[in-house]
Amino acid sequence: MNKLLITINVPLLYEKYEVYIPINKKMGTIKKILIETINELSENSLVNTENMNLYNKEDCKLYSNDIYVKDSNIHNGSVLILL
Repeated sequence: MNKLLITINVPLLYEKYEVYIPINKKMGTIKKILIETINELSENSLVNTENMNLYNKEDCKLYSNDIYVKDSNIHNGSVLILL
């Protein structure tokens, strides 16, 4: 399996998105793509996107931009928070 189905919670927009993410990409790349996509869907409602980070909802772990998805604790059904 090359992709994982996860939920992205965006508290600033009071929205949740279900997305597939590739396991062979770094979290920094995933974050950039997610921010661009969510910003487009929300008509550019996100501000200060360069300061946003991805966290695991279960343990509040901050994901480093340099870690690969496959080397993280993300799995199908994980919920990430974009703050």
